[in-house]
Amino acid sequence: METQRMKGRSPKYFIHFQIIAIFLLVFRFPYLNAQVQLFEKYYPNSGVDVCFSVRQLPDSSVYLFGYSDNGSAGGYDFKLMKLTADGTPCWTKFYGTAALDFGLFMNRADSFNLILIGTSQNSNSSFGDDVLLIKVDSAGNELWRQTIGSLGNESCRYVEQTADGGYIMCGATPDGGGQNDAWVVKTDTAGNVVWTNIFGGPDNDVAARVVATSDTTWAMTCDTKLGGTGSYDVQVIGLDAGGNQTFNHIHLDPLTNGCQGMLFTSGQRIISFGETEIFPNSYFDFLVHFFDVNGNPVRDFHFGGPGAEAMFDMIELPGGDLLGTGYTNSSSNAQLPINLALLRVDTLGNLVWMREFGANSIDLGYSLIPALGGGYYVAGRTTRTDEDFYLIHFDENGQTGLPSPPGGQTAQLEIWPNPAGSQVFFKTDLLPVRALLLQADGRVVRTVEAADNSFDVSALASGLYWLLVTDGQNSVARKFQVLH
Repeated sequence: METQRMKGRSPKYFIHFQIIAIFLLVFRFPYLNAQVQLFEKYYPNSGVDVCFSVRQLPDSSVYLFGYSDNGSAGGYDFKLMKLTADGTPCWTKFYGTAALDFGLFMNRADSFNLILIGTSQNSNSSFGDDVLLIKVDSAGNELWRQTIGSLGNESCRYVEQTADGGYIMCGATPDGGGQNDAWVVKTDTAGNVVWTNIFGGPDNDVAARVVATSDTTWAMTCDTKLGGTGSYDVQVIGLDAGGNQTFNHIHLDPLTNGCQGMLFTSGQRIISFGETEIFPNSYFDFLVHFFDVNGNPVRDFHFGGPGAEAMFDMIELPGGDLLGTGYTNSSSNAQLPINLALLRVDTLGNLVWMREFGANSIDLGYSLIPALGGGYYVAGRTTRTDEDFYLIHFDENGQTGLPSPPGGQTAQLEIWPNPAGSQVFFKTDLLPVRALLLQADGRVVRTVEAADNSFDVSALASGLYWLLVTDGQNSVARKFQVLH
């Protein structure tokens, strides 16, 4: 009967219905109708302005956060910028004290608020630096602030909201022996401390990030020397609802490793990321560790080129691949300053692609988020003028569709699988006239037939190798591992 009644309505009814539907799509959700605008922008200002975080609220507004010496409070201050989705500035606000205040991280709080964290110089010099925690609304109005600390220098470089509406943060606190211990703090909804805990030994220990693995449990990643190797190792610690340790794993390695952050995936994996040496005193490579939900190691891998690399943030993509950002200068064979790096890694740890952004300056990526309407935002710092906030909106392939600035990436070379045990495949945008396989110390192993785009490594000893391709004018090299 309902079908018959519908059939009996006039065509004008359906025309009106279609007009209303189109109106709702265009005006209620404008970004669904508009083509995604990709861009690469920086925000020049006199003095020092360093951006560490980017977040977007449901109204599509974008926020950048860090610190600046241009604030009105005195010295360095927290700096918060609001932008439209296309990167156009709306306003800038500063927060802090009359002393030195360094904004280090920002996260979303509730639906339309933001939580800011960093360090603040105590007015009593004998107390050192404290943690400054500030909650603001979407207009930048301060809702409350809390100062957390005691004797000595405390610092927190990460904060996130917990399931009960409070906050959890991590960093470092003095251990009484001239070094630091890893430090985790849980607060209530108003920023009042509920509990704290410390982890460490006689050497330096610093926590980089703490993430929820359930409503009442967390995992925390740290730099530590507890492993006894004489260098820094990556440590992952499990925490219960009261901050007590539930598991503890240290990745022992005689080389120096560092962690910069952590995420918890939809597949119940804990992922720690940062950097590692590949031989004593070498440039760093990107480093990624996989753990299960109980902190048991699953696998780890590192990758990079002939230059210096480090990973500062990673997010999970639909399908389970990982998107990361940090820095690299491998495209110039370490001859130019570091560029902002974007890279995609598949679920097995293979590098899918890597892009570089920057100019003849120091450019770093610190923070990644999905963008409403499509693509992703990456934020960081650039020294194109002095020190400025830097923001890129790119697509799922790491592209903006814009010309690369001078000093950016000159050639692409992708190698897979990595590590490899038998056949290695590669792809490059050069038309190489020659490809060379080299040992880690640069000695030539053999010439590779470039036209085949693959070669066999089954007879090679396990270890690190380079593939170098050249077209006679340009060249690019990538490092890979042979593992039997």
